[in-house]
Parts: sequence; C-alpha cells; structure tokens
Amino acid sequence: MTFQKYFLLIPLPSSRKKVDGNLELSVEGQPIEQVRVFKFLGVLLNDILTLSDHIAHICAKVSCSLNLLRRLSLFLPKCLLLLYFKSYVLPTLNYCDVVWSCCTLEEAKHLETLFNFCCRLILHISLASTLPTLPDRN
Repeated sequence: MTFQKYFLLIPLPSSRKKVDGNLELSVEGQPIEQVRVFKFLGVLLNDILTLSDHIAHICAKVSCSLNLLRRLSLFLPKCLLLLYFKSYVLPTLNYCDVVWSCCTLEEAKHLETLFNFCCRLILHISLASTLPTLPDRN
C-alpha cells in the first residue's frame, strides 16, 4: 500500500506559527509528510484553519482569466464576453463559495473588486465609474 497521498496537517492557534520540534509520523514504515497547506476537495486549508490561502489562490486564478477577458473585450461583443465569463470565471468564483463567510473584510473586498472588474469589462463601463458594494446592494 502506498502512502504518497497522505499528509499530516496539525491545526495550530493563530499565535503559534510552528510546531515545537519535529513531529514524525509513519504508517507501516512509510513517513507521512507534514504540510502547512492541504487541498481537500478543491479547497485549500492551512494549519491555522483559515481560508486565506484558498482565497488567494482563487484571486490569482481569476486574475489570469481577467487578463484574457480584458484583451477579448476590445473586439468581442457583450454576448461572447458574457459566455466567456460564465464558462471560465464564474465557476471559479462560485465553487465552494459558502466557505467565504469566514473570510476577512480585506479578502472579501478583493474578491468583489475582481468581480466588479469583470462586470465593467463585459458591459464596457469606464473603470473610473463606481459600482455599489455588496453591503450597499443588500
């Protein structure tokens, strides 16, 4: 039996960043690697049980898609831009979005900024214009 897919994640209080000493765990003589961040069902969990790594990963992934959307917005009509958004950007933002309820205000603002940038590109709205924030819309 192979244990290459097994990882050890030790939840720590946010005040402690490192485990004292080296914790070595082995199963049937195979060492289990200790990690700081672990991907479980597409969600990145870190050792202090926050989703900051996951949200940073989502923002980076969406930013790459936005770069292409920005280039496409110069010559594609709105219907095709919307199709691209719904196919590539929105699934990334919507996957496991329930876990975002525990994100920080700064992380939520970053996600909303990316979403608003998408809306501006698709609708050809000036970047200088302001859109209502999520609390204002509720």
